Amino acid sequence: MTKQFPAVMTAVDVAKSFRPSTAALSGPAQSRGQIAPMLVIVIGVLFGFAGLVLDGGRMQFEKRHMQLAADAAAVGAAHEMVAGKTGQDIIDAARDDAALNKFVHYSAPDPQDPNPPPTPDMPTNVAVNNPPLGGNHIGDANYVEVVITKEYPTTFMRVIGIEKAPVLARAVAGMENYGEGCVLALNPTARGALTLNGTPILDSGCGVQVNSNDNQALIANGGAIVDARPAGIGVYGHAVANGCSGNCFFPAPAEQAPPTRDWLAHVPEPTAPGGVTTVYDVTDPNNPISVSTAALDISNGTWNLHPGLYQGSTGNGNKVDGIRITGGTINLYPGIYFLDSGMQIAGNTIIQTVGTNGQPGGPDEGVMFYNMTTGDPTRVNAWNSISIAGTVQANLKPTTVGTYKGILFFEARNAANLNPGHSIAGTADATYDGVLYFSRNNVNYTGTSTTGGWTAIIADTITISGTTTLSNNFLLDADNETPFRTAMLVE
Repeated sequence: MTKQFPAVMTAVDVAKSFRPSTAALSGPAQSRGQIAPMLVIVIGVLFGFAGLVLDGGRMQFEKRHMQLAADAAAVGAAHEMVAGKTGQDIIDAARDDAALNKFVHYSAPDPQDPNPPPTPDMPTNVAVNNPPLGGNHIGDANYVEVVITKEYPTTFMRVIGIEKAPVLARAVAGMENYGEGCVLALNPTARGALTLNGTPILDSGCGVQVNSNDNQALIANGGAIVDARPAGIGVYGHAVANGCSGNCFFPAPAEQAPPTRDWLAHVPEPTAPGGVTTVYDVTDPNNPISVSTAALDISNGTWNLHPGLYQGSTGNGNKVDGIRITGGTINLYPGIYFLDSGMQIAGNTIIQTVGTNGQPGGPDEGVMFYNMTTGDPTRVNAWNSISIAGTVQANLKPTTVGTYKGILFFEARNAANLNPGHSIAGTADATYDGVLYFSRNNVNYTGTSTTGGWTAIIADTITISGTTTLSNNFLLDADNETPFRTAMLVE
């Protein structure tokens, strides 16, 4: 019997007949539910990588900028040390240099300040440690350590919960012995910037450097010999020998050698005292005679000279020396002798440095002659030269401590050009230990260093006119320090 179906189905029946089962939808629905959290994780990871790349790259950029600032701050602080500064002066110099590079140290305001400035969201700290607290120079007061730290906001790394990242830069600078030549001619263009005349021998084991680019920057005339072994001879231009049979330079000059900077350019100029100094004629030790140093002129007797202002030239064409000596015995007590202007020593004169007790001085009991003028420095007549004649028996030493350590003669850097310049000579046993520093003028030198001592010449141009020995015992003290100390970055 054939089964009969209703002829007509209701709408509800038709709908039910095409509805998929619940079991058929359960698998895809669960997949969609799992993808959503996985997508969140993947996006977070991608942002994390983006943060490492983009935020990390930005931090590296900030790190490089910060490192340059730390380097500059450390060198700036070391320059203060070279100039004899200590303590807060060193800290201030480092932080000032850091601030010039946009890293301004934040100091907490005074708790007593009723209106303190607002605290920045991410303050900069510039720590200055003298001596360094770490690294290769830990505990060495000749070096200073600068550590700059700052936190920077992140962008992409915020997604993984890192809202800021610290950046640190560290640098160490200090006072290093500097210089590859204790005879240094500074003039950049002069012909014969270093010239040897007659038949002199320049024995400079601590080296020679000529900054002139002239094709006859170093001239050796009349069989002159330059022996600069082992340090060597450097010439920016070229060296020539006139009238020399065989080799006149030992070793052969290194030509086109880069110019050497003025090793003492960082040394500040001293300030002259307000009044002239009183010196004493001690021919009769029991009755010394006090004499004002204005236009001091000594021709005989025994004299004790003390540091201070020796006033001669008025700057109005009155070429009177600060000190003029033509005979006698001169004892120089320790300190700075301000020559206004120039000094002339000749005749059968004995001039020597002594200690504060009048006996041969200790290491900190030396002198410095500072050539200056109180007149118009732009006028040549306001200046006078320093001249020590070949008949003088000199035994002069500088101090070995303080700002002017090792400097025997120092001419003001605004000096007028004097022709022919300065002349420093003496008897065969005349000794000039220390630096002869005439950065604006020529110096004609004939002299020697004491046994165990040394002499250095830094001048615009230099002339050697006789047998001259500059000892290569270039160190001043047990710490192996020379006056040619410069600020150098070491870490």
